[in-house]
Amino acid sequence: MCKLRPVFFVLIPMLLLWGACDGLDPSPSGGQPEPPPSPSTPEPVNPGRLVHVTGTSFSLGNGITDPYDSLFIHFDGKIVDSTIPHYDWITDVDYYYPENRKILNDTTLVLVFDGHQADCFGQENEYGFKVTGEDGTQSSVSVKIPVYDRSYRIDDVIQRMFLFNQDKELMVYCENGKKLLRMDCQTGGIIQEYDLSGLPGDCVYFTVNGYNGYVYTWNHFTGGYGFDVPTIWMLDPESGEFRVSATIPKEEDIVYQPLQPADLAFTKYGTGVLVLRSSETSSTCVKVVETASDGTLTLKDPDAYPGNEEFLESWISYMMEYNTIQDGLSESQDGSYLYCLANSAYYVRFEGEDCRFIVDHYNFDHKVQAVANKKNGVWLMRELYDQYLLYPDGSTSPHWSLDSRHEGKADFCYTPGYENLVINFESTHFKDNPAGIYYADTTTGEIVFYKKVLGGMMDFQTTADGKSAFSYRREYSVSGDYSHSQIFVFDMPYLLSHCRL
Repeated sequence: MCKLRPVFFVLIPMLLLWGACDGLDPSPSGGQPEPPPSPSTPEPVNPGRLVHVTGTSFSLGNGITDPYDSLFIHFDGKIVDSTIPHYDWITDVDYYYPENRKILNDTTLVLVFDGHQADCFGQENEYGFKVTGEDGTQSSVSVKIPVYDRSYRIDDVIQRMFLFNQDKELMVYCENGKKLLRMDCQTGGIIQEYDLSGLPGDCVYFTVNGYNGYVYTWNHFTGGYGFDVPTIWMLDPESGEFRVSATIPKEEDIVYQPLQPADLAFTKYGTGVLVLRSSETSSTCVKVVETASDGTLTLKDPDAYPGNEEFLESWISYMMEYNTIQDGLSESQDGSYLYCLANSAYYVRFEGEDCRFIVDHYNFDHKVQAVANKKNGVWLMRELYDQYLLYPDGSTSPHWSLDSRHEGKADFCYTPGYENLVINFESTHFKDNPAGIYYADTTTGEIVFYKKVLGGMMDFQTTADGKSAFSYRREYSVSGDYSHSQIFVFDMPYLLSHCRL
């Protein structure tokens, strides 16, 4: 008994405490037990500071060697990393991601296109990617690079375009509507519209007569045997008057007489050269044109003017074998004479004051284009595989070599500080086959700059003030047909300052 007493005294208080707890209601209200508490709403998390683009700049490489195209993107905060950009078009084999990415001064990202091109002339590509700020926050960025200054949309198919009125205006011929648009170069606004729907034929060509300021047009059928359009029309751009200026007469004793106008150019004296072809044979002939006071043209044979004996002898004995003169008459800077692309060996010079033909400069290569400098007497001679400058004294610049089989044009660069450059624009008719634009240094004969040109781009004309250049492209619809055209305006000082030549 004595040994159990301590255990008994310990158990009695424990049992009394257990009974008291068993009678308590754990619910504060005395009803059902309280459900477990619901999870509380998490405290908002600070997403960090998003960085934003404050500006971009694009630096053109020379397209040949280092330096390369580079895109500079400036942010309003520090960045520590970036993803590789993705593109919104199907990448061509000559376009690559700019793997080389550099961060300059903490807030500037540079994308370097190592050895490849970021854009074509006349294109606007978009680059989308993400950058990481110093606190780890990612920001989505989208940047566009346009390689042109502005563009003008024409809801028609442009067939021809040329600078007019001292490079202040454009004359644009639209094929579908058969109309000629006179446009302001700076704004793209239509100054006048001329209806040419009454003209027969498929293609319309133009030249400006410096003697009276009128525009002379001629036409031809593109696919018909024996379908000549032996007519030249005259347009007064101010009044809009449009009438026949000359009709090529047919001589009865010649079976396959050339009647189709192929090219026409004038000197400041109102005299000029008309090249006629036959739609039935390969025969060619040349007429001298004289402009009357009312704008009508009189056609004469070259032998009507003294001094053309050498020309006529060469024409009969040699030149006719090469189907010359080729379509390619170019007026000199002072308007006193023309260069005629004669054959694969000679240029023929037409003196406008006395209407003499002179068998002039020799270079054995197929003639493609002769371009007169708008400020001096220098000529850019564009031949099939050979290009160079021809100076008034008969000397030439160093030659450079480009394959000029593609359709295109060339022009001088008039931008101050870059007058030693000429621009060769090689274009194609195919929308998916880009050609190229080349800058050649006439002092060394080296190609110093090259860029691809958006497929289907046509023509490239620079202004004498060195500020602008113009080109156009025919755009396609989903069905593959032409739907409209874009005229692109290039800021020449901007392009040249970014070429890092």
